[in-house]
Amino acid sequence: MQAQKKFEVECLLEEEAFNLFCKKVGEETLKCHGEIPYVARKIVKKCNGLPLAVVTVGGTMAGVTDIESWKQAESSLRNYPDIASDMEKDVSPILKFSYDRLPNETYKKCFLYCSLCPEDYEINVDDVIYRWIGEGFLGENKTKKSIHDMYAEGKSIIEKLKRACLLEVVVVEDNMWYSPPCIKMHDVIREMALWLGRDEDGSKDKVVLEEEALALASEMNSERCNVVERISILNVYGRWKIPAFRNLITLRVGRKLNITDYSNFQYMTKLKVLDLSGIKIGHLPLEIGNLINLEFLSLSKTNFQNMFQIKLKNLKNLRVLLLEEFGHDLEVIPLEGIEIESLERLKVFRFSYLYERKNIEGEEELLEKLESLTELEEVCMELRTLTGMRKLLQSTKLRSCSTHFFLQLIEGPLEMASILETLSTMMHLKYAPLLRFLRVECCGSIEEVVKEDGGSDSDDANNHIFSNLTHLILSGLPKLKSIHKKALSFPFLKFIRVLACPNLKKLPLNSNSAKDTLIQITGEHDWWNNLEWEDPALRDQFHSKFH
Repeated sequence: MQAQKKFEVECLLEEEAFNLFCKKVGEETLKCHGEIPYVARKIVKKCNGLPLAVVTVGGTMAGVTDIESWKQAESSLRNYPDIASDMEKDVSPILKFSYDRLPNETYKKCFLYCSLCPEDYEINVDDVIYRWIGEGFLGENKTKKSIHDMYAEGKSIIEKLKRACLLEVVVVEDNMWYSPPCIKMHDVIREMALWLGRDEDGSKDKVVLEEEALALASEMNSERCNVVERISILNVYGRWKIPAFRNLITLRVGRKLNITDYSNFQYMTKLKVLDLSGIKIGHLPLEIGNLINLEFLSLSKTNFQNMFQIKLKNLKNLRVLLLEEFGHDLEVIPLEGIEIESLERLKVFRFSYLYERKNIEGEEELLEKLESLTELEEVCMELRTLTGMRKLLQSTKLRSCSTHFFLQLIEGPLEMASILETLSTMMHLKYAPLLRFLRVECCGSIEEVVKEDGGSDSDDANNHIFSNLTHLILSGLPKLKSIHKKALSFPFLKFIRVLACPNLKKLPLNSNSAKDTLIQITGEHDWWNNLEWEDPALRDQFHSKFH
């Protein structure tokens, strides 16, 4: 930190450590039994004042109300090495206590998987859950568990790991743009997870990361390569010829790496998760079509000319296929060339382009192939043709699977009435109360954001509208007259941005709207000065938020 004066940060004193521990456990838990505080002091003493150990063990015991469980925890901690003599010597065993108390093997596998990311890496929650699905961690006890059940299971596991202080929430500074939820691992927790993932250092080559993986290239077909199960290289620049990892299960490579030779893919028949996101140089290995055990494949942000030549018919086990922000330099994208109809077990398909205008061929044919997949449960697509859009709107199957879709750069008149009518029948887009981020831009015909149906005018009914909204962005809407005709509570609203909406004369706000949450209203001065308010005091109340 380039501080001018340096001082030693010492371990906490016993009483300080106990107070910190009590904060993590919670007063309600401590009062459940008269002996719990006494046992808690013995547990804290074992942590020897190391804050990370105190916080992690305290988080693990939060909500544990049975005194026998506390005694068992204290007893099991006696079996871990003491860490007072040297904090850096071996912190992992004391933290392993929290790992050992996770509910089952699924939680443990998901936790260890997060250590594949580099230090301080922000892990997108949605992204890691889909990887857990690809690894087969979720839904292990049910042969026919839906993707939505597995996703909910993944979210539950993340919440448990956060409560146990094994994962941290990434705190994002409030700004105008929505940021997806992310988590990360404390560096020491990550070291512990890697230690466990490598069988407590009994098999160091089981998980290989960053520079370690590049170094293995010199040993190409050595016995060490046969031990490797998971490789992640996200933060290293270099050139790499992939060795023959015959027992590899997971391969994740970031955009900084230039892969010079994929020929050894033919030997990686056990591969389940393959992520080549962002790789921009070279040709995609056609051998991918022979990876019969592959369950997760991401080619997002790639530009492979030969993507459409890959024979996908052998990938019978593929469950997640991600092609987001695909083909940024390709002039023509022949979608009909993707043999997606062969992916019998596919559950999740995501496809989008970068913003440049593309020559799209076969959008309707691709949607027809998706429609034929019996196990497909989630589709996220960007559509750029009228025929593709109509196919989506007419298909009962695709409507039931759609969780996100984008209508972008479509030439020709959009049939807004039929689009909005179809939205109301989409299984996963009927939950407006859950909407957090709403952005409507450059639409010449829209007059109302929420069209009132003449139903209930009660305050309770209105309070359900936008009840989770945090960001509202309206821009380039020349005919827009109303967001909603009555004031809304907006209990979580942080930002409103209105630009080039000259006919929007009122905001649906009253003295209780966005109370204690609103950070900023952004717009032109003339628009703000000409707004109409039912109560002049409201203008004064919100004026300090205007920029």
